Order: sequence, then C-alpha cells, then structure tokens
Amino acid sequence: MHLLNFDSIYLSIYLYIQVFRWMQQQKWYKPDDGFYAKLISILGKKGQVRLAIWLFREMKKHGCRPDSSVYNALINAHLRNNKNKEAALIKAFDYLEEMKKKIHCKPNLVTYNTILRVCAQAKQTKKMEELFKEMDDAGIKPDAYTFNGILDAYGKAGEFLDMELVLRQMRHHKVKPDFITFNTLIDAYGKAGIIVKMEEALKSMAELKIVPQLSTFNSLINNYGSAKRVNEMELVFRNMSEMGISPRLVTYEVLLKGYGKSQCMSKMRSCFDQMRQAGIKPESSTLNMLMEIYCSNGMIKEAEDLLDKANDLDIQPTSLSYLILYKSYLKGKYFDKAESLMERMGASGMKLNEKWFLQSLETYALDKNAMESQENKEVAVIT
Repeated sequence: MHLLNFDSIYLSIYLYIQVFRWMQQQKWYKPDDGFYAKLISILGKKGQVRLAIWLFREMKKHGCRPDSSVYNALINAHLRNNKNKEAALIKAFDYLEEMKKKIHCKPNLVTYNTILRVCAQAKQTKKMEELFKEMDDAGIKPDAYTFNGILDAYGKAGEFLDMELVLRQMRHHKVKPDFITFNTLIDAYGKAGIIVKMEEALKSMAELKIVPQLSTFNSLINNYGSAKRVNEMELVFRNMSEMGISPRLVTYEVLLKGYGKSQCMSKMRSCFDQMRQAGIKPESSTLNMLMEIYCSNGMIKEAEDLLDKANDLDIQPTSLSYLILYKSYLKGKYFDKAESLMERMGASGMKLNEKWFLQSLETYALDKNAMESQENKEVAVIT
C-alpha cells in the first residue's frame, strides 16, 4: 500500500516497523530490550495490540530475552486497549506469572502498579488485596500511585473503613499523601454524603501544606451542591478565586447543578450569566443540564426558551436536548407539543434513531404506570 494512503498514526507505525526491519538486516544490530519496550509501548498507545504481540514474539525468535520493561509495556498495551477489563486482567496475570518464573525478568513496582490500578478500576478489590500482599511479600515498596489506586477502589465501593486502613498503611510505609490522595478522599466521602469526613480530609490537606488543585475545588463544589449546602458551595468558589485558580466550564457546570438541585433558580441564572461574562463558552452539556433542571422542576417554559435561544448562545443542541423536552411533554400529556418538537428536529436535520424513541417511550410507560398505581391507591382509599 502506498504511504500516502496511511493516516498519520498508521504512517508512524509503518515507519517504525520499516526501521525495525532495516535494523535487523544490519551487521551491527544486536537485540535491545529498551528499543523493543519503547516500540511495544508506542504500538499499545496507538491501539495496535496485535502488532505489539507480534513484535514481542519476534524479539524472542531472534534470541532476545524480554526484560521487565518489555513485559510492562506489553501488559499495559493489553490493559489499555481491551474493553473487556476482566479478559485483559487474565492476560495481565498470565504475563505476571511468566515474569515470576524468569530470573532476569522479575515483576517490579511498575508491573504491580499497572495491574493494581486496573483491578481497582474493575472493582476487583479481592484480587487487588491479594496482589498488594504479594507485592509486599516480594519486598517491593509501594509508592503514592499504588496507594491512590487502592484508595480509589475502596472509595468507589463505599468501603470507608478500608480507606482509613490504607491511609494508616501509607504512614507505615512512610509514603507521603499527595493532592491526588486527598482528591480521592474528598470525592469518595462527598459523593457518599459524609460531609464531616470530607471536611476533615480538606483540613488534613491544609495541615500538610498540600495545595488544592482545580479538580479539588470542582469536587468540593459538586459535593456541597449535591448536599444542597449552597453557602459552603459558594464559599469554596470564592476561595478558589482568591487563590488565583481560574474556574473552567466544568466548575461552572457543577455550580449550576448545585443551584438547580437546591432550587435556587435565580442564582443559577446569575451564575450562567457570570460564566458567559467571564468568557467561558457554554457547550451542549451545559444546555442539556440546565434543561434537565428546568424540566425536573416543572419549568417547561424555561426549558423551551433555553432551547430557542441555543443558537444565540452559540450552542449546538444535541438529540439529548430534544429528548429532555420531549420526555417532559409526554409526562405532561402535551402530545401536540411533542409532535411539533419532532417536526422541528427533522427540520434541523437531526436524525431520530431507535435508541431515542425507546428512551422516550420507556419514560412515558414508567410515568403512566406510576400514575395508574397512584389512581388505584386513591380508589382503594375511597372505597
């Protein structure tokens, strides 16, 4: 195939393979683990797992004994690109066992951290615990990355006692927490509504003189907003500005969502205006969120007005924007409006798909069943 037919990604891969083939033909060429590890890593990042496996086999065929860096690159390629995390983990553990049998290729901190992180993401806490113990028994000292991954897994699983145990283990191993450690704690406690613990984590962060990042503030604003604690949410936003950290779109979106959840509609509108004055352009996600807030509070007219103004705000509505309004029309039995909205969608060139209809019909069916159930209860009380 001619080089011009390749896009930039495949062209770079093609060139690497050609360079590799050329090197193999040179008299001075000796198999080099570092080169293989780098090439396998690049192939993994580009999603070319099969090529990475082929290269791994090639190097073994030419008498090169893969070291830890090569195996780590191959494990990472599998874990990065396989949507089936369980299947990827099985492959990763196979490579791990293979490494243990080789004298010159023992698993190291990178190996364990890579697999631990995916165990955590897959919420396989049992495997994660076994792997951590194995790592400890092998005398491999964990670092902040190790502990942060484990903390995140326990936090998402709601296992807060285990999170506290991990923090004690960090102290035992003399590993200093970083801002990611505290972000994880703040996010986990906040999402669970354990605001006292979230605030304790924030206080500990200040005592250790760890500077909060934008993600820290976003998490705090989101968690206070979810708890309908508007004053604290606003205080965090002010503190953030005073520290010279500029809010981004996601910051304003969690702020808007917090106001909406607390039914502070006037403040929500002012916040939206403030965002635009600050030069931050709202996106379709902002539009959809605001429309969802309005519709969930029975403010269909406000949602309609917002959709009408979308073009003036330089926002491109998505099919979800229309679906939010369509579902509200069905709930309110505004069938004429629902039909007009579909015509409007068609006129805008937006195509309706099966998923869109199924979601709207499901909402209508659920709402209808709920209404019928309530009516039956009322009849039963009367009779």
